[in-house]
Amino acid sequence: MALRAVGAVLTVVGLLLFAYAFAVGAQKGVIGSEKQWTGDAVAVLAGWFLLMIGPALYFGKTPSSIVQAVGEAREETG
Repeated sequence: MALRAVGAVLTVVGLLLFAYAFAVGAQKGVIGSEKQWTGDAVAVLAGWFLLMIGPALYFGKTPSSIVQAVGEAREETG
């Protein structure tokens, strides 16, 4: 039950980070900078990571298409 709560929180935080990054990007006209890391670029990366991890923790299993792809890749490599 605790993992589901953590997954839900991570998903919500990920969505908020994504929304922040796109709002700042729309205001500036660009996300990030070529010369240095900016807060909006870090927010996009962190938000994307949390959006990948959060639902996996919430639902508690890996989608079957990914399981099949990993299984096929393992068979090919030995």
